Amino acid sequence: MSQKNPKGYIDETGQDFVTRLNEVGDALLTCHSGSSSAPSYKLAGTIWLDTAATPWLLKQYDGTDWITLFSVNATTNAAQAQDSDTVDGADAGNASGNVGLANGTICTNLNAEQHNGRKTKEIEIGVWNMDGFDTVVVGHGLTYSKIREVTFAIRNDADTKGSQSGQQDELWVVRWDSTNVILARKNGGVFDADADYDDNSINRGWITIEYVL
Repeated sequence: MSQKNPKGYIDETGQDFVTRLNEVGDALLTCHSGSSSAPSYKLAGTIWLDTAATPWLLKQYDGTDWITLFSVNATTNAAQAQDSDTVDGADAGNASGNVGLANGTICTNLNAEQHNGRKTKEIEIGVWNMDGFDTVVVGHGLTYSKIREVTFAIRNDADTKGSQSGQQDELWVVRWDSTNVILARKNGGVFDADADYDDNSINRGWITIEYVL
């Protein structure tokens, strides 16, 4: 580590020039470090590694002042940008998994959906002999006021064909309440009197419910 003015000298011998050139090279390679004093030959843009500080400080001259760019820990081999925001990974959260903020503004006038987004719950329809019954009632286990959207999909007895609610006005969600979702198929439609949908043992399909916390 060294500092050396790279400018030439008058009446410098060849040997002196080679020696100075090596010293200048060392100074450039070490960012003019090794002294608590900044290099006197500084120009705007000169980089200086101040090794007198702990940790070391990497600075740049802007033509007027030395500006600290990074701190360098030679023991842990880590560098940190000056005046950078940091996140402490050891911050403890509360029981809800939230980490407190020391600064910043939190918008408090958002509803549950805007804060947390929608969640999804999938429920088996269970047995539904669609040939014999035009509706089926399925419990949802959610809070009624939190439900935002309900759809469902069915399959035939052999599980080789699928259909979904709203398809060709043949299947739809009648309604939901605080306990159940009611599904329906069209009387006289494609699923009525169809032997492919009259099994009394298989799960007919699934209900998908979007809700908020």
